Amino acid sequence: MNGTLNHNFIRTQSDMFESGLIAKIGPYGFTVWSVIKSHANFNTGLCYPGIRSIAKKLKVSNSTIQRATKKLINHHMLRVVKPHGKAKGQTYLARERIDIKVGNLVACTVVFDYIPLKIQKNIDEFQKALKENQKDALSLVEIIPGEGFEYDQDSGHFKKEVASDLIQKSAVQILKDLNQ
Repeated sequence: MNGTLNHNFIRTQSDMFESGLIAKIGPYGFTVWSVIKSHANFNTGLCYPGIRSIAKKLKVSNSTIQRATKKLINHHMLRVVKPHGKAKGQTYLARERIDIKVGNLVACTVVFDYIPLKIQKNIDEFQKALKENQKDALSLVEIIPGEGFEYDQDSGHFKKEVASDLIQKSAVQILKDLNQ
């Protein structure tokens, strides 16, 4: 039997659904992000599918793909990089987003470039740096403060005024999480 096996897998965090991010980027945004990620170079993460190529695969218009890519860029799920060599058109880097929560509050969203060879190593290094309270942990990623939060780059702290009932709810949730 002659055949080929496509072993290109992509990852998706469930918090993208829980946080409402998928609703914000829409079904086309999610599908375009998935198509672009499926084209990621294993070593560099660079993705070269053109708008027309993506539109043809999804059987939608070029303008639908352009709107979706704009949403993905605005939501830090995709970034455009300058092409190397003789590459024409857009070159993309897909991105991974992970929410960091304190109880039910999203303190920040951590964004990594999706480079298949390095993604798990980068996530592991970031988690280790956070556990060891290393100040430079946040320099490994892009940080998007949660709603109402501010991030102080100099001190490495997040700031937010929070109603006391939210703190109580968050504290109760933290205790529940610790007991599981």
